[in-house]
Amino acid sequence: GAIVERTDNVTRSATDDISDTVLGVVTDFGWGQNSDRLTAELQGNLAYYDYTSDLYDTEVVGSALGRFDIQISPERFAWLFEDTFGQARVDELAPVTADNRQNVNVFTTGPRFNVRFGSRNSGSLEATYCDTNYAVSAEDNNSTAARLSVGRRVVSRVTLSLNGTVEKIDYTDDALFPDYDEEELFIGSEITGA
Repeated sequence: GAIVERTDNVTRSATDDISDTVLGVVTDFGWGQNSDRLTAELQGNLAYYDYTSDLYDTEVVGSALGRFDIQISPERFAWLFEDTFGQARVDELAPVTADNRQNVNVFTTGPRFNVRFGSRNSGSLEATYCDTNYAVSAEDNNSTAARLSVGRRVVSRVTLSLNGTVEKIDYTDDALFPDYDEEELFIGSEITGA
């Protein structure tokens, strides 16, 4: 759709208000496929903004998600590819304006294994690699994670599980953002429909 927006403070400044008219075009898109071997989706939105006062350059902003979950051996072994794109503030303490916005891209991939031990017990092992990139900020990082879950169906619709996660986060700029590791151990429960 088309947008015409009039603002009396386009810079979101506490002083020196500047008026502007912003013209824009916004569109959404989406596609999906679901089969025994592939679950896939693409969705997002794009917006084109023209600041008539020329205080800010014309810009294209938006967000997108692409996800492909490939069942190599259905219900046993799958591989995930996922990419998300969007914008974030450069300065988290400042208001969102055209000059305080940056593109952020996150790519994630990894395998997932599922196994059953008899009719009541199950297990899953998942490993992921994630690469996060910021257009301006120095927060670029990659992470690796492993997740293990062992579950037991205790009654017909209730499964209890013991879950563990280990994750390592590695920042490109170690001086500003030190690397760190996280470990989690927790008990979960799942109730399925009637």
